[in-house]
Amino acid sequence: MPARSTLPSRSSGRLGSFIQALLALLIVVGLSVGATWYVMTQFYLPKQAAAGTESSAPAATAAAPAATPAPVAAPAPAPVIAAPIFVPLEPFTVTLANDQMERILHTAITLRVADLPSEDRIKSYMPEVRSRILFILSQQPPDTVQQANTRVALAMAISKAISMPFSPMTEPQHITDVLFTDFVVQ
Repeated sequence: MPARSTLPSRSSGRLGSFIQALLALLIVVGLSVGATWYVMTQFYLPKQAAAGTESSAPAATAAAPAATPAPVAAPAPAPVIAAPIFVPLEPFTVTLANDQMERILHTAITLRVADLPSEDRIKSYMPEVRSRILFILSQQPPDTVQQANTRVALAMAISKAISMPFSPMTEPQHITDVLFTDFVVQ
C-alpha cells in the first residue's frame, strides 16, 4: 500500500479557497443589504414621508425629469386611536315638579372625556360636578323629560355645565359625550 502524503493536495486547496472567497462575498453582500435597509428606514423614508405630508407638491413632480423614477413611499402607519376615558357618576335621584304633577327622576350618567387631565379635574371636583348636574336635572319639566329631544338637550346642557372651569382653575374640562346609563321617571 502506498504511503499517504500529509501535505494537502492541490485540488482540495483550490476548492477550500474558493469556498472561503464565496463566503466572504456573501458576508459582504449581506452587510451591504443590511446597511442599505438601515439607512433607508432610518433616514430616507421618514424624510420622504414628512415631505409628502407637508404638501401634495404637484408642481415639484411636474418639474422633475421624466427619466428619474418616482420613489416608492412607505405606507402610512395606521392612526393610533386612544382608548376612551369614561368617568361614571353616582346615580342621581331628583324630584321633578310643576303645578300639575310631581315625578321622580332616577338617572345614572357616565361622562366621556377627551383627556386624562379632564378626568382628574372631574374626579377632584366631584361635589361641584354633582351640584351642577342636580341643578340642571331639577329644572326639567316632568311631562317632557322622557322625550328623546329633551334627553339630547339635557345631555348638551350637562356637557356645557361640566365643561366650564372650576372656580380656582382656568382650564375647562373636555367632555366629548354625556351618556345616560339609567333613566327612569316615576
